[in-house]
Amino acid sequence: MDVLVENFQLFALIGVIAVVASAQVDRRLGAGVGVVFYSALAIVGTAVYARGGELGLGGFRFTQTIFYVFVAVLFTISVVPVFFKRKRPPARVED
Repeated sequence: MDVLVENFQLFALIGVIAVVASAQVDRRLGAGVGVVFYSALAIVGTAVYARGGELGLGGFRFTQTIFYVFVAVLFTISVVPVFFKRKRPPARVED
């Protein structure tokens, strides 16, 4: 856990890339990877705050509550499209 806390930015970057890449392969796979990664992100973020650290994005520092809301939004963006997947119409067979 110490390695993840110390290298939080790298962990987050690699995780987001993994979520996006897996979602390009399959939407459900991306949602599954997103659930695992964003849950881990919340756990590691909690450890960062417990040690008195700060987290932020683009120079904006997050309070712990804002961080959890941010992670929840990312989690939702990852999972919701699976439930609204459009079904393709059946293929037309030419005689």
